[in-house]
Amino acid sequence: MKINLLLTCCLLCLCLTSYGQYLGPNLVNNPGFEEKRDPGFCPVWATASMNPYPAAEWLSIESSDYYHTCASDSVVDPDVNFQGVRSGGNAYSGFVAINKSHIDKSEYLYQSLSTPLRKGVPHYIEFWVSLKDDNALAVSTLGMYLTSDLTEITNKTPLERAALPDQIKTTDVFYDNKTGWTKISGYFTPPTEDIKYFAIGNFDETLSAESKHVKNVPGGATSGESSVLSYYIVDDIVIQEDCTPPNPPYIQGPTVVCDGGYWEVTPPVNGTVSWDFDKNAFYLVRGGLNTNSITLQFRSDFSGTTGWLSVKACSYCGNCSYTNTIGISRSSSACYGGYSYSYYPNPVSDELVVSSEPVDDAGGGTDALATMGVEEYEVRLLSNKGKVLMSGKNRKGEKVVLKVKNVPSGTYPLHILVGEEVFKQQVVVQH
Repeated sequence: MKINLLLTCCLLCLCLTSYGQYLGPNLVNNPGFEEKRDPGFCPVWATASMNPYPAAEWLSIESSDYYHTCASDSVVDPDVNFQGVRSGGNAYSGFVAINKSHIDKSEYLYQSLSTPLRKGVPHYIEFWVSLKDDNALAVSTLGMYLTSDLTEITNKTPLERAALPDQIKTTDVFYDNKTGWTKISGYFTPPTEDIKYFAIGNFDETLSAESKHVKNVPGGATSGESSVLSYYIVDDIVIQEDCTPPNPPYIQGPTVVCDGGYWEVTPPVNGTVSWDFDKNAFYLVRGGLNTNSITLQFRSDFSGTTGWLSVKACSYCGNCSYTNTIGISRSSSACYGGYSYSYYPNPVSDELVVSSEPVDDAGGGTDALATMGVEEYEVRLLSNKGKVLMSGKNRKGEKVVLKVKNVPSGTYPLHILVGEEVFKQQVVVQH
């Protein structure tokens, strides 16, 4: 499947500082080029760009070069060439970003990730580059292109490939550092589940030595091949899932019940939820594990009046955050004519929901909570002077929703009228 991924602010955030502490494993295979396709292979200049590419898991478009300390040829030995390996180890790779004499010979390194990127979850990406010592040109369009379709990388003309909308790059910084390494980094949020290929190289849609993204640098060769080249060493490629715990979800549900009740949360965008509750006070009716709702019933042998409920939100990597625990009280005042009445959230800022559930003569149970209540009732929100601010009646089996977004912040009486009985509670409106 072909995917055109546009470079937008929501997909790209260039990192100028160190990245977060909650990151998953590196999904790049052989990220520092240490492993060789043939363990006994040591490059010389004639074989450094051989096909298949000497570094295990990596492939090359055109003729990217492989450098390793085992080499007897100093030209491809990182210890005596350019900056040395960036973070220890024995290897790195090199590629031509642009060649004035052969514009169609730009080189790219690419591979298949160990696992596809997770849809909708930010991923941190970085790699390091250094301009070859004697090169006369530098570019500002080095980057990484990620895709679900390998032919998006391989089956392109040089100009088409250079015009790919790479998601990790910047165009206002020239990579002209010859005495050290420069980090290129950013965040990418995959729009689909199947993105598993990436390429590193020069993504300049003009692919021209006259491009505004190409400049001459001091100290470069004035003749020979290096005078027309922009050639970079690359090392330490990282693609990691952002495992920051989602924000704790807000529990929506009653804090006073007859014998049991129903609670829910808005699920996190990038993760799952899991509930925990007071096992001495409640038993689980349904939901709870990796679901957005839970139904609990007070245990018949529980002698207290209040139990607790909490929920945690976890990233897909397993890092979790907890909500504040809420207390749930059992009160006979919440029971009328065989029904339990609940209202939530409290405090409320927009919509107040009132619902009913049937309870049996013994005080509730699994079967009793299986269906919504059908008892007719009326809900009234009052001012502190007793004036009805708004009201609503339920239809059979439905909840009553009061829209309070225009009600000033404060504490208000809430009356639930069931026949001639009135269930009186208080609601906090908070904007």
